[in-house]
Amino acid sequence: MLSKKVFNFITSLEKNNNREWFNDNKDLYKEVKNGFENFVYEVASRISIFEPRITPEKKHFKFFRIYRDARFSKNKDPYKTNLGAAINYNGMKSGNAGYYIHIESNNSGLAGGKYLMDTTDLKNTREYISENHTSLQRILENENFKKYFKSFGDDETALKTVPRGFDKDDPAKEYIKHKTFTVWHGISDSSLLKEDSIDYIEDVFREINKLNNFLNRKN
Repeated sequence: MLSKKVFNFITSLEKNNNREWFNDNKDLYKEVKNGFENFVYEVASRISIFEPRITPEKKHFKFFRIYRDARFSKNKDPYKTNLGAAINYNGMKSGNAGYYIHIESNNSGLAGGKYLMDTTDLKNTREYISENHTSLQRILENENFKKYFKSFGDDETALKTVPRGFDKDDPAKEYIKHKTFTVWHGISDSSLLKEDSIDYIEDVFREINKLNNFLNRKN
């Protein structure tokens, strides 16, 4: 489980998002960061049960920096108020579906699938989904899967029409309009602080593994 210090730190940072406060609390941040990383490694060890290519090795992780790049943003706060980590047996290379953990006060979540693909991978993934849409549909409509995930993809970035090169009546048109092929499951702060939180996360990621296997063409 996560330490309550993680959420205490995030909540304090939300109220004091400035370099002076952060520097004064640098030791606390290091403690929280180390605790979060250990938590993610523990999650990875559970994922390795059903996805043995993932192990608690650094090459399978990306821990996102807390420092914001505010150069081109109206929001000039110097720090993110969340912690995030991606887990993927192929590193962060485009072309492989993985897992994501997001920790934020009252907005934490577990996610997976394909995100931030290059043009070639996006086209290839759409073609694969078009040819195998019934398999994807079975995954998304499975009762256990639906227990955790209410939607697929990102409606805000999805195309309004079927992408160029696909038939306008393609039976997979509602899937291939998306630019990301992901799912998200929100999880409460209190759930993450429970002793059995890792068990719960394992259950969620077991379902995500079904989608990842499809997107990684293991079906």
